[in-house]
Amino acid sequence: MKTLLYDVTFSDEGSEVVDLAYVKSFSAITTTTHDALLTNLIKSCRAEIEKVAGISIIERTITAEWYSVNEECSLPYPIINSITSVESDGTTLSANVGYKVIGTSKKTIIGTFPRGLKVVYTAGYGANCPEDLKLCIAKAVLEIFENRTGISVENSNLLPNSWRSVAINYRPTWLIF
Repeated sequence: MKTLLYDVTFSDEGSEVVDLAYVKSFSAITTTTHDALLTNLIKSCRAEIEKVAGISIIERTITAEWYSVNEECSLPYPIINSITSVESDGTTLSANVGYKVIGTSKKTIIGTFPRGLKVVYTAGYGANCPEDLKLCIAKAVLEIFENRTGISVENSNLLPNSWRSVAINYRPTWLIF
């Protein structure tokens, strides 16, 4: 039996960790002409950085479901704040009785669940977001704002201070693609 993750859903999105004032201050933009565009870019860039890094930046509720679990499964999209519920085969399990949790911000559920597992938890940095991730979001917003051509720079050589270089450093080591 393999451990097979089949679905991850997000709900209850929290507040953005970077706002319009932060981006405008970082970029020295003083007009209000592009405020609506910049505000939309903040959300989409944060979401892209979450995908690149495999983490949750804003605080939110995440539901992860596995077809089956053989011995252990790592919860996707850390930083894990708390586990709300754990279910297997329609039965709610209790910590340290039906399963064990190891790890702090990157949590792993220990146990064998041949009929599947559903874990609901809260994750994300929220107000405690590291400053370099905030700068990462601002850089991504400005990159898209300044280069609205549709030309991909993803496969080009990355500068050490690019938003992609910063975001990838937050990727959990167990995520391999």
